[in-house]
Amino acid sequence: MYLFDLYALSVELKSERKLIKKTSSLFFSSEEKAAQAAKEYRHHYACMYDSMSTEELYCIIVEGRRLDSIYQDILCTKVYSPDGQLIDSCEVPDGESFQGRKKESLFHQPGDIVEIPLGEELCLGIVLGQPPLFKEDQSLYGLSSSDDSYTLIVYPSLEVDYAHAPLVFKPRYKIDEAVKQSLLLAWKKHTLQSV
Repeated sequence: MYLFDLYALSVELKSERKLIKKTSSLFFSSEEKAAQAAKEYRHHYACMYDSMSTEELYCIIVEGRRLDSIYQDILCTKVYSPDGQLIDSCEVPDGESFQGRKKESLFHQPGDIVEIPLGEELCLGIVLGQPPLFKEDQSLYGLSSSDDSYTLIVYPSLEVDYAHAPLVFKPRYKIDEAVKQSLLLAWKKHTLQSV
């Protein structure tokens, strides 16, 4: 038996940095009910995101978990747009074998600038590498759900980090030109060092 945990990520608009807030969880007994709630979320919580609000709904996340288990394993992750449309998902349970992503589910290419929620902040990064690609004639051994990640250079530290594939987004907010140039320069340096 499974439990589906739905919560939203909101961005604080009034601060200089893009701070992320996680809402309280809502729990559902089926994936279908959680998906329907994601579609209706903005309507039901409109007062939290109206023109007077200092927050903007960024995305809605549904995580499937096993009931009556002493482990906190996530069995699946689905990410929805603020309007409740499915953006991306990972169907591989924590610790289980990951066979790679299908080509059509790789939404970001090396050199793309992306947004990622890291900790309490919405950060910018540039893609260095993609999750492994699924190939029917070749199985990937030793990969787990944690390998369903993009390799990124994250601003402002310009350090290499990894982000779970469903939580990597095309930029929604304007990017300062100096930040963009800094990320592109770091990407070029890293690419040259890797050759």
